[in-house]
Amino acid sequence: MLTALKSHAYENQGNYQAAAELLRDLIAEGERYQCPELYSNLAVLEDLAGNKTQSQHYFEKAVDSIGEAYRCHVSPIVYHNLIHFAAREMNVDAAKSWLSRYRDNIDRNNVIQYLSYLNEQIELARQLQDLPLLLEAYALIDIEIIPKATRSERLALYVTGLRMRVNDPLPIAEHLAKIDLMFSELICQRFPKNYTALKELFNFFSLLTDQGVVKRIPPQLAATVQRLFRESRRAMEEMPEKIREYRHTIPEALVGESLHWLEELHYLSRILIGRSGNRGNGFFRIHLDELIEQKNKGSEVENLQIQLRACMMICEWYLDSRDFLCATTRQEAISICRDVLHEAQGLLRQHTGNTHYADFFIGQAFFELQINESVQQSAVWIKHFDDLECSLDHFARWLREQYTTVKAATQDA
Repeated sequence: MLTALKSHAYENQGNYQAAAELLRDLIAEGERYQCPELYSNLAVLEDLAGNKTQSQHYFEKAVDSIGEAYRCHVSPIVYHNLIHFAAREMNVDAAKSWLSRYRDNIDRNNVIQYLSYLNEQIELARQLQDLPLLLEAYALIDIEIIPKATRSERLALYVTGLRMRVNDPLPIAEHLAKIDLMFSELICQRFPKNYTALKELFNFFSLLTDQGVVKRIPPQLAATVQRLFRESRRAMEEMPEKIREYRHTIPEALVGESLHWLEELHYLSRILIGRSGNRGNGFFRIHLDELIEQKNKGSEVENLQIQLRACMMICEWYLDSRDFLCATTRQEAISICRDVLHEAQGLLRQHTGNTHYADFFIGQAFFELQINESVQQSAVWIKHFDDLECSLDHFARWLREQYTTVKAATQDA
């Protein structure tokens, strides 16, 4: 267990070779460690390090170690890795075969297990662009998951399902009507229990500027949607204060939990900027200090992902806020942004060619363009992303928009 934890720590630091070496040593200690989980983790680490041949070798070892006596105990993450690897290599039959084996080894009376499997089926269907497989998963959620859920769980499923159906895209009217019937219950739930569902709803309503989404809302639900939008926005405006209070109750040792809520605070600060009281130098500085705290904490615990996310969010926060800042604060903020971009560049140079950092390559390219006004550096970092041959469809909408902006600027140049 201690060796596995050390390996995970090396992974967080971006030292994949050291992390993999620890797992290889552990597997070599004896048969009891030659299990699918460790082989699968080792395969992922080799993949992150760019060793595709070794990665495939260890995925095959993971498969070989799943014997009849053991297979019922296999972790869902092993099936996820096997399915994902096969799909990425365009081995459709193998991916579907692993999905089938995953399905055969879950307890369908266990809602969490079954839902985890169905989410895996949805993810694979998207990758393969397999509409029948996708529709089957949604149908099974409606028929076999939702009836077994409690009212609060059902509401969360409707809200999550709304976002997923928008992305896929599938009909959304029925989900909207059901959410309306249960919305008052969501508002009455205590923080943080209601936060995720309210955020999902607010994100959906932010898509109402997209005409493709608007056209899918029946006219008889238009007024309902506008009312739900107003009420969810009012609830979200109260969340920053609640998050700041909640973070004071989190034990110092729970670094990940504290930083998770700081990232949520960043999201809220961005969507609420410009509203009454949420503008100007003071408002900007409060959140900037919180983001710098996150960056420093990431450095302290040697977690590159935390450091890099904070660097990107600092630049993002400045771009969102600059129109509300005085000249002095703006100049100070630009200097801070340039420093963190330089820091991020140093960290990312160690991991070019690594898909684990793909979204940061896009971010670095975008902020080099927007803050440093360097088309040349922007082109370098977007090329690092392009060289990975990742599908943009797997990235968030805002990252796709950043990518499009960078490509337009670098191609024009």
